[in-house]
Amino acid sequence: MNDVKYRELNELLVWEPMDWANRGKCRDLKTDIFFAEGGKKAMEAKLVCASCPVREKCLDYAIRNYEMYGIWGGHTAPERRDLRREWEEKILDKD
Repeated sequence: MNDVKYRELNELLVWEPMDWANRGKCRDLKTDIFFAEGGKKAMEAKLVCASCPVREKCLDYAIRNYEMYGIWGGHTAPERRDLRREWEEKILDKD
């Protein structure tokens, strides 16, 4: 992998303060619904996320920081992995 591609992929990993999380619809909820493996609780979490004002920021944070568990921004870990791959492919295709 050349230096340019490595640098661009490395820029996907970004730590940022999560001030936006204080505006999330999930802020006062128990976290167990966001870490359900599937079923009713996972659907409840996705419904909360669907109308959340910070949904996109939450999803972006989870993808950039490789969150491996839970529902973030309305997406499960496998769904986020697919989105991350798409992002990485777009970056690599620029060259």
